[in-house]
Amino acid sequence: MVVGYRQWCNKLWNAVRFAMMKLGDGYTPPVQTLRPETMTFSCQWILSVLNKTISNTVDSLNAFELLDAANTVYAWWQYQFCDVFIEAIKPSFAADNQSRIHAQDALWVCLETGLRLLHPFMPYITEELWQRLPSSQDSERKASIMICDYPSSIEMWTNEKVETEMDMVLATVKTLRALRAAESLKRQRNEKFHAFALSGNALTLGIVKPHELEIRTLANLSSFEVMLRGEDKAFVVCWEEIEIWISYNVLYFILCKLCPSF
Repeated sequence: MVVGYRQWCNKLWNAVRFAMMKLGDGYTPPVQTLRPETMTFSCQWILSVLNKTISNTVDSLNAFELLDAANTVYAWWQYQFCDVFIEAIKPSFAADNQSRIHAQDALWVCLETGLRLLHPFMPYITEELWQRLPSSQDSERKASIMICDYPSSIEMWTNEKVETEMDMVLATVKTLRALRAAESLKRQRNEKFHAFALSGNALTLGIVKPHELEIRTLANLSSFEVMLRGEDKAFVVCWEEIEIWISYNVLYFILCKLCPSF
């Protein structure tokens, strides 16, 4: 267990190092509270789950359930911030537009808030990392994370609809990763795949299709498309079908290898 948490400290350090590279030397943190409704899907999601994590952690601390509080903070950092959010926003940094600014602001807020949330459980590393974060020029920075206010929930960050949609996105990603891993055993491990999902109804299509980029990024695919069943005939002649998996009786996942003629 000691070795595992030591390795996790390395992951935490690397996450902050990645963020500092993406923020850049000229980045100025936002002065006002972020308004998620104007931000990208991944940013809305991470702020919503962060808000829920803050509420649950504070409740656990008030009830002296220290183990529950520590596990709640750890789960957010490990499984939501590091495993999902950091990976999902990488395409945003390849563009020089508003989505890049949204990603930078959400990244900074998550780091600054997340480190304050984690500080009672890991005081030394959080102090060191917090001191490295850029600070706003319009407000005076406190000398130490130790004397900063502990995070409190922000009502307008909570978005149950976005969280539900992300649950479906992550379920899709999990399935595609499993298919990709199984197929990689028979092919070159780094081979890129195209994948598409056939939706059994328009409702599911409407939920998944707007998030094709997030799914493609998290599943490490060359491309990903969602369509209604019956609209896939054009693909039969373009793609070599590898494997089919059925989920929820509404989505059919098909992992494909690029044809040389495509």
